[in-house]
Amino acid sequence: LRTGTNYLLLLGSAWCFAYLTLLKSESLKRLALTDAESGAYNSRHFSHTLEREIARSESTRQSVSLIGLVIEDYKQLMDIHGNRVVQQLLPAFVRRAQDQIRAADEVFRLDEDKFVLVLPHCPEDGAIVLMERVKRNLQQQTWKPVAEMTLETAAVTWLPGEDSKDVEKRLEMKLKKQKRASLQLAAFSDG
Repeated sequence: LRTGTNYLLLLGSAWCFAYLTLLKSESLKRLALTDAESGAYNSRHFSHTLEREIARSESTRQSVSLIGLVIEDYKQLMDIHGNRVVQQLLPAFVRRAQDQIRAADEVFRLDEDKFVLVLPHCPEDGAIVLMERVKRNLQQQTWKPVAEMTLETAAVTWLPGEDSKDVEKRLEMKLKKQKRASLQLAAFSDG
């Protein structure tokens, strides 16, 4: 009886140790891949994912698209509402964006105000339609205590011969062009 009890205790302890080790490794993996504030994947994981999707697109001849989302006046939101409020808003923002995309699509946070959606097997026209839907949905959402949130958006599709850095640069250029256009529109409408 004593030997059986000791065996069961040893077996239970080994099972608990294995389970806790598994939980720890899953937690470390999640911390390594995700942004702690927003819950979106981080920029390191973005580079690896984009390279993987481009390689897959080259072999399957399918397209991969990116949608950039930049929260306008992010620093002003931080100044007005405080860091804590904005940090509480970001996970809800990411969840809302994830609700608008397909299961295979992923959300990444590349900068404090910039998010990128990676859309495998999505042609450019589909990415543009999805971009407009996501933008409209996120801007119409009530973000308490922030009154409203406006976004700058851009979509690009991988072109054969491009590497991940080229696609990322094109997305950045489109986002900058969008920002300039919105600033010019604002200046024109104010004047």
